[in-house]
Amino acid sequence: MVTYFLSKDEVRAYLRDFLARLERLDPIPTVWCPVTLSGTTLLKELIPLMKEYHPELAKKITTIGVGVKNKTVKFETKFPEREVAKKCVLLFDSSMHTGGTMRRCVAEAMRLGASGVATYSLVMKRGSCFIPTFWGMMIDDTDRIYFLLDKIPNGRLDYGPEKDATGKARKISCVHVARLCEDHLKTKPVNCGVISLDRVTWGDRHFDMQAGEHKECTYILQTGAETVGYMSVHLSDPACLFVTEIAVDKKHQGKGKGKNRRKGKGYGAILMRFADTLARQCNCLWVRLNAIEEKISFYEGFDYQKIPGRKPIVLDHEKYFPMEHKVVYLPLKLAP
Repeated sequence: MVTYFLSKDEVRAYLRDFLARLERLDPIPTVWCPVTLSGTTLLKELIPLMKEYHPELAKKITTIGVGVKNKTVKFETKFPEREVAKKCVLLFDSSMHTGGTMRRCVAEAMRLGASGVATYSLVMKRGSCFIPTFWGMMIDDTDRIYFLLDKIPNGRLDYGPEKDATGKARKISCVHVARLCEDHLKTKPVNCGVISLDRVTWGDRHFDMQAGEHKECTYILQTGAETVGYMSVHLSDPACLFVTEIAVDKKHQGKGKGKNRRKGKGYGAILMRFADTLARQCNCLWVRLNAIEEKISFYEGFDYQKIPGRKPIVLDHEKYFPMEHKVVYLPLKLAP
């Protein structure tokens, strides 16, 4: 077990980093909802930071507290449907353990008619069944934390660089990652256009998670109520995280070539960065996968290379090339 200590200055550094990333959301959430007392405590730290570093953002938001009792979620306002409907909502908490509470809060916000929901947790445990849009740090399930800190963020669900190739600020959308569970078995499947992936059902993947011998786990990527992609991994080798599947629905993929190319929404990049986060938390040295031939350049963009001496694999007339990527453990630096 590791005990983490977060100083007030370091908590402020995390929250400043969060606010800077939040401004890249499109649209930016205008209804902020702290979850229970711990979320309200975090809000008290966020408000002065917003006024100091993001004054325009501070003018746009309203706040509604969220209470949770006996797994029942309640938005603490007289007319929640009126104040939440058609608004982009931010739910935030200081720490996330199983993820069940936050998942129920998101579901309630969507039921009330929110146009979009973003989520944040200062601290998240690795075994959480729900991964928020933004988080500060990830710790192991057996670890404990006090609000003092000597680590910095090494994982997030955004698209990477803050600016695109033209120099414009890159916008991101409200996305979440959830560990595949029985609740998802009746949801619409992701159709990525790859035969060997599209023929596998959510039920097949869930069975592998329950009965497989390779510590198989599938994570689904969601925006609102829609599942837009997924990734399956296994940890049969303690030194290596193996990505067995990674896919994004065809309607969200880039299409065409040259000037006529339609850009994708970056969901594949989100999953790739989440794979790196999982690998670091599992103390892996490598991430490995079998890349379908036409996507090799995509993986090369994340520093994956073909494994020397390994021959391609042919499946359903599709050719896959074994590739690997070394996990980077160097800490990122926060702005002062």
